Amino acid sequence: MKYLVLGPASMGIFSMIGVLKGLESKLVDVKEISGSSAGSIIALFLALGVSIDEILNISLTFNIPEFVKIRIGSFFTKFGFVDLDPIRDKMVELCGCDPTFEELDMKIYISAYCLNTSTTEYFSRDTHPKMKVIDAVCMSMAIPLIFACGKYEGKTYVDGGTQEIYPLSPFLDKKPYEITCVKLKMDKIYQEEINTPRQFVESLVRATIVNRREHNKDVNLIEIDIGETNVFDFNMSYEDKIKLYNLGYKTIK
Repeated sequence: MKYLVLGPASMGIFSMIGVLKGLESKLVDVKEISGSSAGSIIALFLALGVSIDEILNISLTFNIPEFVKIRIGSFFTKFGFVDLDPIRDKMVELCGCDPTFEELDMKIYISAYCLNTSTTEYFSRDTHPKMKVIDAVCMSMAIPLIFACGKYEGKTYVDGGTQEIYPLSPFLDKKPYEITCVKLKMDKIYQEEINTPRQFVESLVRATIVNRREHNKDVNLIEIDIGETNVFDFNMSYEDKIKLYNLGYKTIK
């Protein structure tokens, strides 16, 4: 496994961490990582040499509701109800640094969807060596409407998983058996009634997820079946987070 692809997950990130725990002995062979949305967060931590156990501990102790606060004013100025600036500051604190792509020892690719061009763009040391990686990560995790859009060089960006199911594009020229992709598999949820703004936004985002593009390249694909888990439940209990982690781990073991 030379190339690791980590797809979007939102709160399903815990199941993805579980999968990586199951693959831990093979991660030493990984040369490059491509991540989108929640997958981009993990990609950054791995590139910084953070262990899977440490990533799990950081994720479990991170007080998500403290940062995912609805601010109406943010929508009118940044086109999303949750301002990502406090999250960015916290990520710098957790990482202990604010590196550019060229400062990382490992090459990683972070995807984000550009609203100006209607295309998915990839940020890496090849294309944006001086760019702060955490800026790219924040753009990649900017779920439309929920989180504020990212801005870079005059363009507007949202979640890297908007168009693609998983960010495989950087490795399309690589040997399939050297690539491992990790993605979530979710059941379609029937929303009987939509009576609140939150229900509307979640239903709208789920609708966009259904129509994402999937690559045809025959790679080692690991699907984590999380059923009807609400990946947008940012108030998820500790117990449910652990269940997702164990589910991911059992997917491998």
